[in-house]
Amino acid sequence: MADDMYRNKFRPKKWEQFLGNEGVIKSVKKDLGKIQSYLLHGERGTGKTTLARLICKYNDIDDMDIHEIDAASNTGVDDARRIKNEAYYLPTNSKKKAYIIDEAHRMTGNASDALLKVFEEPPAHVIFIFCTTEINKISKTIRSRAYEYQLKPLPTVDIITLLKYVCKKENLKIKKEVLKEIIKASEGIARNALKILQTITGLKSKEALRLIRGNLISEDEEIISICRELIKGGSFTSLQPKLKALSQQKENPESIRKIMLAYMNSVLLSAKNLKSAQRAAYIIECFLEPTYDTDFPGITYAVFLACKGRF
Repeated sequence: MADDMYRNKFRPKKWEQFLGNEGVIKSVKKDLGKIQSYLLHGERGTGKTTLARLICKYNDIDDMDIHEIDAASNTGVDDARRIKNEAYYLPTNSKKKAYIIDEAHRMTGNASDALLKVFEEPPAHVIFIFCTTEINKISKTIRSRAYEYQLKPLPTVDIITLLKYVCKKENLKIKKEVLKEIIKASEGIARNALKILQTITGLKSKEALRLIRGNLISEDEEIISICRELIKGGSFTSLQPKLKALSQQKENPESIRKIMLAYMNSVLLSAKNLKSAQRAAYIIECFLEPTYDTDFPGITYAVFLACKGRF
């Protein structure tokens, strides 16, 4: 089963399919055709990219004229200059063209400055849509010229609506106890709810509950792999390649930290000997510090500390 099958299959294609954030949707719909620079921000999985695509759709922009750019890997001045130059070219199949810039907070100050002119006087046929999970890191250049819309996690009633809809469409029979745990674990994030539902599909209720309650369902198996090596007492040198690969992905460092804490908590609660319990407890201590200020280096340092401890 493809990792994002449910997410892709049930991604909203119309305004009325977009659950929650009614005020934001109302404002966006009202502003259609009047705005050329959008700044969508909110937690990971709240629907920023989905909303960006809906904005494009209702501006009658063909897929060929939608350019999605990951600022995490296209963050330099040269990349910004390329976007600026290409922006002046006319669309291929539509009256307008759009640039959806994901992880926009990863753009350097110089890159933002390089786009300043096209922000100030954008061609009539261009729309910029910036998406970010860290609004505080967005440059003043972007924030001063884009209209901001904050997307928030869904209330429980909307997560229930989503899960019941998907279960009906997929002919899934999930016990109420399992659904309640999915709702709780999703923390109001539709993507999380669909990810968990997809992962436990076909499992017996007991096994599904164990996975959900242990929070062992993550975006990337690499995180769990690192956790397993830490428990085994793996060296920092052996973990460096995995950490490097993980740092290049879009995983939010704070999400990584919480997944690791949940994994270690599960190990601690099920430990059959004192040595395993001590090891898990020590690693938990290494990951207690939030990463809001340290970003991914905070994860790297915590892993380094965890590798130093020997039992």
